Amino acid sequence: MRNLQTFHKGFYLTASQGAVFSKGWNDKVALEFNNVDGDLADESLNLKRMGYNEKALKPLSVLDRSELLKESTWNYIKSLSIKEKFSIIYVKLRSNFNPFPMKEKNTFLDNLGIPFRLFYLFVFIQAVYLLTIRKNWKGSRGRICLVILSVIIGQVVMSIYTYTGLRFNAIYGVTLLFLGVLINLEFFKKNRSISSLKKAFS
Repeated sequence: MRNLQTFHKGFYLTASQGAVFSKGWNDKVALEFNNVDGDLADESLNLKRMGYNEKALKPLSVLDRSELLKESTWNYIKSLSIKEKFSIIYVKLRSNFNPFPMKEKNTFLDNLGIPFRLFYLFVFIQAVYLLTIRKNWKGSRGRICLVILSVIIGQVVMSIYTYTGLRFNAIYGVTLLFLGVLINLEFFKKNRSISSLKKAFS
């Protein structure tokens, strides 16, 4: 609705769709992409391949520029071999789901995020285990596992399409945090009950 009222060109999920798409697919991704500053990648690389320059782009509206970025990125993808496409996909998935920073950035928030991303990885593995090995599909725990898998699958798709991942997407991270707590509540309660019994008989 915001974009409809702002640009008067219909509904758009995001006005920066072309920009994030271009940042995730260009000549430098395979060699330089990382999970620290992937969102700062040069979005104009694919436009430069097509012969555009910044002066020619200045008169364009935000949506027109986004559309041009998307078009130039599709042209770049079409020029790649299957092997090159899979190489870029692998690099992006590896970096986006790596809980540890691939470049040194000793800030408090970055260091604080590491244990949380390790927890997300544990929750994902736990959900796969409960659904495949334990076949725990019934009840609230099974439904929570399905939501966890849907979040991870969504992140995989978005990582392939753009540059996003758990490191860049706080909303998905918070969602996994709460789902992880919910899925392990039974374990926490059980352990607390055992501790209470030990104290009672000690």
